[in-house]
Amino acid sequence: MMHAVTQKKTYLQSKKKIKNKKFDVITNELYKEKVRKINEALDCDPVDIFTLRKLMFSYGGCINNDLRCKVWPKLLNVDIFNILKGKSVDDEIEEFKKNVWWNQVNLDVNRSYRRFAPNIRMSRRKVLQQKLLFVIMRVLCRNPHLHYFQGYHDIAVTLLRVLGEELASELLNVLSNTYLRDFMDKDMKRTNNLLSFFYPILSKVDKELEEFLTRSEVGTIFALSWLITWFGHDVNKIEVIVRICDIFLAGHPILPIYFAVTVVVSHRSMILKRDCEMAMVHQCLSKLPFSMSVDDVEKFISDSLVFFKRHPPDSLSKDIIYHMKQSDSIALHSDLLERSQAQRPDRVLRKRKRMGKLLCENSLPILSVATTEELNANQSNLLVKAAVWTMTISMGVMTFLVLNTGKWV
Repeated sequence: MMHAVTQKKTYLQSKKKIKNKKFDVITNELYKEKVRKINEALDCDPVDIFTLRKLMFSYGGCINNDLRCKVWPKLLNVDIFNILKGKSVDDEIEEFKKNVWWNQVNLDVNRSYRRFAPNIRMSRRKVLQQKLLFVIMRVLCRNPHLHYFQGYHDIAVTLLRVLGEELASELLNVLSNTYLRDFMDKDMKRTNNLLSFFYPILSKVDKELEEFLTRSEVGTIFALSWLITWFGHDVNKIEVIVRICDIFLAGHPILPIYFAVTVVVSHRSMILKRDCEMAMVHQCLSKLPFSMSVDDVEKFISDSLVFFKRHPPDSLSKDIIYHMKQSDSIALHSDLLERSQAQRPDRVLRKRKRMGKLLCENSLPILSVATTEELNANQSNLLVKAAVWTMTISMGVMTFLVLNTGKWV
């Protein structure tokens, strides 16, 4: 009897191993296929931004950070081969210290240790914090019209960990003037306007839950850090944070609100079991993203897309549509989408930069397409002029000979 039980157990274990092996094979094939599609979209001329955005929403998003270093700049229309070199470190620090936000940014950067890997050496963490300080201050010095907000450094940390200092500075600069623009006003009016989208969307998705939260008078303050840090402040795992960034960089500026609604709706049974009292409900809601897993985030992404398609922003109340018209983030996003569709692939940009260096080294001017056409036109004009001059001289000689011949006759 024991022998039979042991055989059955061994069979079930071997069957499970075979099943897992098949799953791994399927997963690897899907992984390779998606990497191929991403690289194909990046290599199109112009870059296939529509496909890239679509791939960010499918399972796995950008797959890994190596691809994110290629894809995220394209999503934000950043030419990685045309990044302006900054000043010397001493000159930059001197400029930073004159900026009105210098002290506040230093305080936030010093408190950012939780956002770095827990097992790194203290010396390494200090180096990363120094880089983080530089990334943030470069953007604020380049854009004196922008106002720093607490939580801004959480987005900057994510970019730094994925892209490195130089590229993170460029992408944060574009983000600050597009997706994050409404958060960087001198007051929180437009930030609160975006947060006010939460309940109208929730009402469309789950009326019972919306009524419960309204009765509790919990408001939307629990979701403030979710929105302005792109969940970077509230989610514990970096792999989840970067996956969320995949879709936020590829999507509409209001998508973070839809994602927040999805997170709340997915925990509806737990929330509805709470006493309908503000403090209790707020405590419950504010802790929801902390332990979000990779599997959780994929489901939330899928549900967010469904909610966005079923209840797009322009189908909400008139007040929401009015707030949308007042939003710079939304207006600037439309312009960003249009400009990003004409990007050249990295292979072309790399070749162009290499040719530029060679021409500079040989002290030759870099000719654009227009300059080359002008040169060709000038060459054609010179040929025409030479022909006219030749004909004129010939006619003059012939006239001279005729006149001289007539005189002797």
